[in-house]
Amino acid sequence: MLPEHKTRREQLETSLLHSGRHRQPAASLLLSGGTLKTSPLARLPQNLSTEALQHLGVKKAQQTAEKPRRRRARSNDISGSIAALGAADLSHGWRAAAAARLRSGSGSAPAPLDGGGPTANQFSLSVAGVLIGAGLLGLPYAMGQSGWGGLLIIVAATLATCTTAKQLIWSFDTVNERWALSGEGRPVRSYDELATAVGGPLAGAAVRLLLVVECFGAMVSFIVLHISSWPVVLAGLLPSDSKVLVAVALCLAVAPTTLLRPAHLSVFAPVGLFASLVLFSAALVTPLVEEGSPVEEGSPCPALGDGGGTAAMRHDVFNPQGLGVSVGVVLFCFAGHSTFPDLYQQMPASERAHFSSAFDRGFAIAGVAYLLFAAAGYSSFGSCSAGAVTFNLMHANSAVGRAAAVSVLVSTFTIIPIQFYVVYRILSEIQFYSRRASPDYRASDNGKEGVDWPLEPDSKGSSPCVSLDSLVGRLLLLAAAGLLAASIPNFPFVIALIGSFTTMLISFIAPPLLYVGAHGRSLGWRSLSLNALLVLTGVAGMVAGVRNAFLSLE
Repeated sequence: MLPEHKTRREQLETSLLHSGRHRQPAASLLLSGGTLKTSPLARLPQNLSTEALQHLGVKKAQQTAEKPRRRRARSNDISGSIAALGAADLSHGWRAAAAARLRSGSGSAPAPLDGGGPTANQFSLSVAGVLIGAGLLGLPYAMGQSGWGGLLIIVAATLATCTTAKQLIWSFDTVNERWALSGEGRPVRSYDELATAVGGPLAGAAVRLLLVVECFGAMVSFIVLHISSWPVVLAGLLPSDSKVLVAVALCLAVAPTTLLRPAHLSVFAPVGLFASLVLFSAALVTPLVEEGSPVEEGSPCPALGDGGGTAAMRHDVFNPQGLGVSVGVVLFCFAGHSTFPDLYQQMPASERAHFSSAFDRGFAIAGVAYLLFAAAGYSSFGSCSAGAVTFNLMHANSAVGRAAAVSVLVSTFTIIPIQFYVVYRILSEIQFYSRRASPDYRASDNGKEGVDWPLEPDSKGSSPCVSLDSLVGRLLLLAAAGLLAASIPNFPFVIALIGSFTTMLISFIAPPLLYVGAHGRSLGWRSLSLNALLVLTGVAGMVAGVRNAFLSLE
């Protein structure tokens, strides 16, 4: 470092010490190896207020030059206006309001990874891999409830949830840009922190609870699926009541994948997509290799071993009575918004500008797969479609059914870890904030350094696996999911209820509200109308879905 740079750094540190306006945790400037991620002169201007920069004589252009790494591509048109703002502007309008909402502590924004994170193409595959999961198996059942009109529900859900997913990231970047401009408060890094910044602590707590319920519910639904499927797949090899046995075996098998750091999870996305492709192919070839005669229109539905079924085979064009359950199952297929911020945080800085097109590709892959799979399954099995189509495949051809069951098992190893990470991160933050309030923490090294928020748990590091101190907590959380799943054998009810309530709130209703709250008066009437339509549609779908889900138990 040049002498004049060292002098400038000393001036900055001295000014901050006397002014008390900024507290920078030393740990946030260091990588795991203890080296500076960027030079102090390059990082400090990003985190200083405009008044401090002008007091020290640091040119505003130098601050602006460092910010494009943190901005999305669509924000380039406003970067010039931000650079032209003076200190007096910070006390007016939405900038002061944003600074007031964010004034809950201090810290530094986690810089994008310089390397090792997913590329835009890998991000697309991760998005598709998160979406294409257990919900795929319930799509023929959803079509059986609503008829061929269910295809329109899938198209509408694909377009709407892709839009709301991008709204989340746009809101993240907007709030963090305001933080970088004001130098007060702290940036947001996750869905629940965005809700806190825009709507206050109560909104953040509500979203945090919904995220835990949705992601934990998705884990439980996967285990429920296997609990109900494998006794049929391995008929004669497993005891009649093998719920606990299957749950324990599955949890033990998937446990190692929950110990991986999130930056390494995208490597497994192609494996999950390949497993989904095998399942998709099984549904397509079943009519060609079906053992015995297919069920004729109007004939009684066969006993599939899932405890469900309807009186007779039929193919409806549209059945409004089953619309609510169909909406819930379809929305469950798009239960990924809670994980997208965490995946986005793992992207390298050079790839973040392409996140919008990456979302488009990921949702397009999932939407096309859903449409084809739902149409193929409903065409073959009609209203006789089981809650999980693997039961129909096993009845039609045992070999094809077993191949489908194995593919579902493989996809479980790629989806549960991502859902698991969100739950574990939120629980870790709750534990951190509880510990921070104790006198012992304030006397510790972290308390003395001013570390007032948790780093992402085990999100970065040279090793692909997490630290040993988090091993016990992760295993206990996974065991809790297995025990809960063993007591809920009804797979269609689980996915319909989660989809129509938590997924509808997190993926359909909350993102437009947060987007409007983050951008405020800068939105035009067309954008406000679109967001209002999304919210009203989501509320109506949630009420109908929850009602029909409970009626399906009768």
